[in-house]
Amino acid sequence: MFPDIPFLYVFGPAIVLVAIIEIIYKLRAKPYKNELEQSLSNFKITVIQLGILLVVLWLSLTPTPSLSTFGYPADLNSVNTNEKILGYLQKSNQAIVRTTEVLKWTLFLFAWSLLASVYGVIKAYKRNNSQESLALK
Repeated sequence: MFPDIPFLYVFGPAIVLVAIIEIIYKLRAKPYKNELEQSLSNFKITVIQLGILLVVLWLSLTPTPSLSTFGYPADLNSVNTNEKILGYLQKSNQAIVRTTEVLKWTLFLFAWSLLASVYGVIKAYKRNNSQESLALK
């Protein structure tokens, strides 16, 4: 849907949207009695934000059929001049560059958001367990 639009023009507004969602969530969030519940609530909003960004990245990919036909010229006449070969290689290169950009951002988003969220949940779980064990003693 967005493969012809420059990547930052598509992904930039998505980042701004996610930041606005985060600000609204932080301003409207109710205080939790339990730190684990707060951490799980933060995890939920992070997964929603990650989903929004991944959908934008998915829509930014070049269509798969165009990638599969890049390696196979229809016939010899379609690549018989240097201009045709250059155009063919440029189109192929644009698809590979866009796919690489999307892949890099996808890996970054997964690593940053999910690992940070899981870390927060584990930290809250440990604190919750240590408080319970102190209360039992």
